[in-house]
Amino acid sequence: MVSNTGISRETIKTGYPFIDQDIGGIPKGGITHIYGPAGVGKSTLAMQIYLGIAKRGLGCFVVDCAQSYSPSRLLQLCSGGHSFFSQITVFQPKTFREQSDLIGRLHRFIDSNLCVIIVDPITSYYRQKVTPQNGMAMYRQLAEHQAPRLLGLALDYDLAVVVVNQISSWDGETRPVGGDALHRYSNLEIEMARLNTSKSENRWLIVKRLRGEKYSRRILAKLETEGFQTVKVYKESLLEE
Repeated sequence: MVSNTGISRETIKTGYPFIDQDIGGIPKGGITHIYGPAGVGKSTLAMQIYLGIAKRGLGCFVVDCAQSYSPSRLLQLCSGGHSFFSQITVFQPKTFREQSDLIGRLHRFIDSNLCVIIVDPITSYYRQKVTPQNGMAMYRQLAEHQAPRLLGLALDYDLAVVVVNQISSWDGETRPVGGDALHRYSNLEIEMARLNTSKSENRWLIVKRLRGEKYSRRILAKLETEGFQTVKVYKESLLEE
């Protein structure tokens, strides 16, 4: 169900309490933006999302921009066989232009069974190719073409869209690659970070719901072979308008 504000009130169910209860669910009709440093577990979280959906017999599109789709890793995360892998359709663009063209054509492949589109990582090719000379043109491709098209798909077909992003440092500030290009289109943001000790398998997740009932929630989670498990959920706070 989509409200008269264009914001879906529903979230998709994955079967993982960590996602469905502690994070608060992945909203349909909008974009979930996951970002953090390399190796923090962003792709693992994205895999848990679409695996949980595929297990329910629903369709998942995975736009693999790192050419790293791994069925063996998926098998580590799931139990009960892999018959539901047939619900997962993988696209592997090889350049930023191919990625942009693919996002523009994804509507042609959508059917009534599709539930989620994952783009992981959406800024991989962007980061490889951006220069001081082409930076504005690349930014516009991301902010004025790819992000709004993905949001349009989420709204038009009542889907969940999840984009995985990297981080970079600029003028001493760490922020998602592309700056606000994805932030302004997102319903939900999940910032992931390591604890101070590099040996710890625990991660911080800062969850911010930016549309509808706005709130911020901090979660301490452990990254295990089978995916993320909650250690502790900290008190949430309402975000100011």
